[in-house]
Amino acid sequence: SNTKNKMEGFIKRCKNLGWVMWMRGEFDIGITTTSLNITGFDNEMREFFFRFRKNIKKKEISESTGYEEYPWGFLLNKKSKSFFRIAYDGENAILDKQDKLILKELMKNARQNYVTLGRKTNLNYKTVRARLNNLVKRNILIGTRVAINPKSFGKNWYKVLLDINYINKNAAKLIRDYLANSVEVCYIIDNLADNDLDFELFADSNESFFKFMDRLQDDFPDMIKDYRFVVLGDSIRFRNVPFDE
Repeated sequence: SNTKNKMEGFIKRCKNLGWVMWMRGEFDIGITTTSLNITGFDNEMREFFFRFRKNIKKKEISESTGYEEYPWGFLLNKKSKSFFRIAYDGENAILDKQDKLILKELMKNARQNYVTLGRKTNLNYKTVRARLNNLVKRNILIGTRVAINPKSFGKNWYKVLLDINYINKNAAKLIRDYLANSVEVCYIIDNLADNDLDFELFADSNESFFKFMDRLQDDFPDMIKDYRFVVLGDSIRFRNVPFDE
């Protein structure tokens, strides 16, 4: 629609938005940021809300303290023990201009070799290698990944907002451990929001998704109060490096 195209155009021009995607379900769009300029993000969102006020019926805001990203189990036919852990705590990393240039190039194409990165950043390939090794050592660069379209494999991508009944203090951990060992689950997100646990998974269909949720509720009958979900759609933009482009 015309409104949808206008929204996408506005979002693509913003400097402080991160991963933005269309959704189906209770919400139509999801907007994230990892920007260090929270004032800039707030200004852009206020402008978005004003421009499209006639199209926005409600909104929810949550703050993430980190997340875990798991290899896509449907490609491996098993649950991998390896995963990325992103934590939004601790001291901010200090990066100079050269480090930022290298990371920006890797965000565009993580398969570039040292020579190519050196040419694009005007650095010697040995310098690039040394800097990358240092970024890994400092736990700034924790890994790279291939961007795969789950739709190509007939998969739907679901986000679930789970409400937990704390019958004991370990309730959230027990459910989290269960999800971490489930081949369908690809993300577990730590949120400061109304819901207690936020996770994402792949399923072949709505029927497969509901079967997964039925199993989850059957295994934790007294711990899960309720849940909401949305189906994640196409990404409008993706940017997770928290410094200016």
